[in-house]
Amino acid sequence: MRYFCYLGLLILLIYLSGCGGGGGGSTTPTDNNPPPPPYNIYGTVTDTRGIAIEGATVSAYYKDDPNNILDTETTDKNGKYYLWVPVARKTYVVKAYKQGYQEQTKEITLSPPDYQQEVNFQLQLVDKK
Repeated sequence: MRYFCYLGLLILLIYLSGCGGGGGGSTTPTDNNPPPPPYNIYGTVTDTRGIAIEGATVSAYYKDDPNNILDTETTDKNGKYYLWVPVARKTYVVKAYKQGYQEQTKEITLSPPDYQQEVNFQLQLVDKK
């Protein structure tokens, strides 16, 4: 009888060890939930029909220093991206681009208390003649 108790306990421990957290530090979401912070600029890149654009590059830089890219990410299959920028300054430029589409930039201001802002883009296909 004691053998079956230990066996049941072992099976329960094995089952419980497979549940719950862990993930090894990856910030790429595997579902529709955002990754854990730190990120303070996030959003979605779509085309003009509202279809998500996978593989678009989104970058952020200080408005007065466009050569200093603070963070760059590639959109996932849902067109989502998450950037982190230091909040030493308030005004940033966020740029989205992908080959075959017109580049788009937006100027944003991060403000207290959470210094987060959603920035969505709709990219237009380049007219090929």
